[in-house]
Amino acid sequence: MRSKSIITKTLDAAGLKRESWLRSTFNERYEYLRRERRIDAHAFRSFSQFGEDAFVQSMLRDSPLRGQMGVYLDIGSGEPIRGSNTYALYRQGWAGTLVDPIRHNVVDSQRFRPRDRIIQACVGAEPGFIDFVEFETYEFSTASPARLAELQSQGWEPRGRYQTPVITVEQLGIGMTPESPTVMSIDVEGGEDAVLDGINWDTCSPAILIIEEWDGPLAKESLRMRRLADCGYEITAVVGYSSIYRHHLFPRRR
Repeated sequence: MRSKSIITKTLDAAGLKRESWLRSTFNERYEYLRRERRIDAHAFRSFSQFGEDAFVQSMLRDSPLRGQMGVYLDIGSGEPIRGSNTYALYRQGWAGTLVDPIRHNVVDSQRFRPRDRIIQACVGAEPGFIDFVEFETYEFSTASPARLAELQSQGWEPRGRYQTPVITVEQLGIGMTPESPTVMSIDVEGGEDAVLDGINWDTCSPAILIIEEWDGPLAKESLRMRRLADCGYEITAVVGYSSIYRHHLFPRRR
């Protein structure tokens, strides 16, 4: 199928060898879902950059949570539709919280996703303010000095710099349990660990966690994978530059 061809090329480009355990696990799950017709290019429209939402759909459909309305938290949500990891869920009746520091993304989200709670801010380990650097290609915008230096070394120059408020996930007051239909997506261009630092896992543990990892656990275990394992998460897939984790209490079919 064309969808698998695209993902295969993406994994090849990311350096994931075909003999790796993660690649093998993905292929086995993909073939199972294809046979069961839970991945159907004509029945589901993907909005994510690399099809992350399609993979999340397959996980939910293959669990007792299938068909239930749920809640999401989208950190670094970006545009409300294009490239969104949560818009497909919104179309199915879900609602949640979108957090993004870029003004035009917030305005567009308020227009196109009125059921959602929209917050203009960065998310980090502690509340306060941070220097935020915005690029013409907004997906590159970052508050990480290391990520900024990397982008500038590649010839990218920012369009603007300004201070933006920082809030923590705990401050958002969102309760999530891994036994319920809950999804958290984190895409903050180098600030992912700071976001994780600000989570109270006792009160906010989503069933599914999507997190951007440029140096993700492709062929070997990463520090973040070990950290999340201590919080009860196991990696399920690497799709593009996103790692998809599932909590060990995530309901599965018997």
